[in-house]
Amino acid sequence: MYSKRSGALSRFRATQLDAKQASYTLWFACKRLNRKMRRALGTIKAGNAWLPQEIVDYIVDHISDDRPTLLACTYLSRTWCIAARAHLHRTFTVSDRSGFEAIHDLQNMGMIDLVRKLVATRKVNQPDFFIPPTINVLHAFTRVQELEFRYFDVGTPLPWLHEHCDILKSTVRSLTLRYPKGSVKQLACFISMFSNLENLTVDSIDIAPVYDPRVPAIESSPPFTGRLTLTGIFDQDFLCALASMQKGVRFRTVDLQFCGEMQEIIDACAGTMERLICHPSDAQDLQNLNLSQCESIHHVEVNFHSVARAFPNYPFHDFISSIPSSQLETCLIVSYDSDLDRLNQTLGATPTPKSNSAMRKDQAEPKRDVKIIFGLDIEKEEADDHRQSIDKALDRAIENGVFEFSNSRPALEVYPRVWCQAA
Repeated sequence: MYSKRSGALSRFRATQLDAKQASYTLWFACKRLNRKMRRALGTIKAGNAWLPQEIVDYIVDHISDDRPTLLACTYLSRTWCIAARAHLHRTFTVSDRSGFEAIHDLQNMGMIDLVRKLVATRKVNQPDFFIPPTINVLHAFTRVQELEFRYFDVGTPLPWLHEHCDILKSTVRSLTLRYPKGSVKQLACFISMFSNLENLTVDSIDIAPVYDPRVPAIESSPPFTGRLTLTGIFDQDFLCALASMQKGVRFRTVDLQFCGEMQEIIDACAGTMERLICHPSDAQDLQNLNLSQCESIHHVEVNFHSVARAFPNYPFHDFISSIPSSQLETCLIVSYDSDLDRLNQTLGATPTPKSNSAMRKDQAEPKRDVKIIFGLDIEKEEADDHRQSIDKALDRAIENGVFEFSNSRPALEVYPRVWCQAA
């Protein structure tokens, strides 16, 4: 009897220790919250894990990307465990055929409906595990909204996807293809299968000129209405197929990273595009970009990799003036270079003279209130030391007529390197 009580007491103390450690872990993870939330978290630090449900949900949402802290939340109480469980099982990753066996475990525990994102990845030297026995279990995911494939040979599962993925085809809202492989027809057919798709991300495709008579016909579904992200060098046929797919491409946000040929996508999205993010290799790419059909765009973000490429002959005047949209509000210019001396020299230099026709055009058109923001990839302490010199360089650029297309003075905002990499 004594041994049983001793064992129960030791287990109770161990549970208390885990809860105490979890409370401190959660406290330090959430210490950046505002003052009101920190006062509420004081009860956790004091050892009392009870909080109103809405505050618990708010805190757990704040740390949704911190998996160790979410695991610590499960030791606090049932309320914390239920709130953290939804985030812990939000993403399900499959890296080989054995990973599909865990789907049955999720079903038995009643957690299969918590999965919102399905990631399937394999190494290049691994055999393809997208075969009928494994694809057959995908019907268990009834609430998946994000689907991501890495190193995915599109041509392998196409003949069976129509039979085993009816639920996924209707629930998926965001599709990400990283390093996919297949023909243009196969990729277009695979993308068009998802009837309610809103966001599309394609990263560095490997186009294989393969003719496969088993490829189904491209389905007709509602057009995209979310975000398009393209990274890498794309085949011209794929861009044309994407632009002409379904009833038209209607992305509101277009993010083109290092795309040499992107005019077809911009022309296809011109009627609905509200936000453009581009990564031109030099000023010539920026000048060749034609946005004359973009009448609803209100935000433009240009990301350069060096100040020398960002500011030769100031191409931003012609670039922004060519946009017919009267709704244009912000132009964010981000440079990944930290050479502030070069920036001061280029901003303070005299721009190239304009032709008479360009001057007459500028005089005829009224100036628009476009907010120009320069984002620099430098440390905050370094930026504070050079802010006055950069502001003087901006003043010289205004005197030289560099920013005469806008009524507002250009602003300078410093973004840390982490922000620029995420952007």
